[in-house]
Amino acid sequence: APGTDISGTIDLARKLARAETNGPVFLIILSDFYEYRDDGLPKFDFDLEGFRVLLMHRTKAYSMDGQVVELTDKEVQKWKKIFLESGAEKACITPENASEFKGQALRCLY
Repeated sequence: APGTDISGTIDLARKLARAETNGPVFLIILSDFYEYRDDGLPKFDFDLEGFRVLLMHRTKAYSMDGQVVELTDKEVQKWKKIFLESGAEKACITPENASEFKGQALRCLY
């Protein structure tokens, strides 16, 4: 169905990581962090204890009519809070197009 299921993707990544390792997990997410999911889909309670999350967010997107849309970091800040409240050890943010911040964000994970 049309939409973006960030919650389902995170839940799947969490399950796969838990099945593969007992140690710390680095989760790197590239997204605009706008979630569009049907209300009928299941809700997820994330258990991200031991995870370190890097949120690389888009600053521009294209609307359905092809126009460029400037994105703020409001949605990514909301997801950072969700990850930290779900037990993530760290959650760091960087825009995808800012190379000078990527190194800083990766260092934040350690």
